[in-house]
Amino acid sequence: MAVTPAGAIEAGLEQARLIAAMYADAEAALLERIAARVGKDLDNDDGDDWAAKRLAEVTQLRKEAESIVRRLEAAAKAAAQRRCSTRGPKAWMPRCAARCYRLLT
Repeated sequence: MAVTPAGAIEAGLEQARLIAAMYADAEAALLERIAARVGKDLDNDDGDDWAAKRLAEVTQLRKEAESIVRRLEAAAKAAAQRRCSTRGPKAWMPRCAARCYRLLT
């Protein structure tokens, strides 16, 4: 099957949409984690361990963020490998989008 310029452009746009969706999902996951941490009321604690509690929250948030970024990197790599290993430029996209979403959530 011959690839037309219009078909190649459409395939590229579809891939860009997929990548944008993957990043949007990762951003939403990060914001959810941040909101959960911000929602904790540690400021009303008058104990001596206030700073330690806050540091623990920041450390946990960093670990969660790093985990999300690793999953995003894995999803992007999987998408690129699928794109390169399939015959049709659009054949892989629905399956890959679903898999990427599962990796990010």
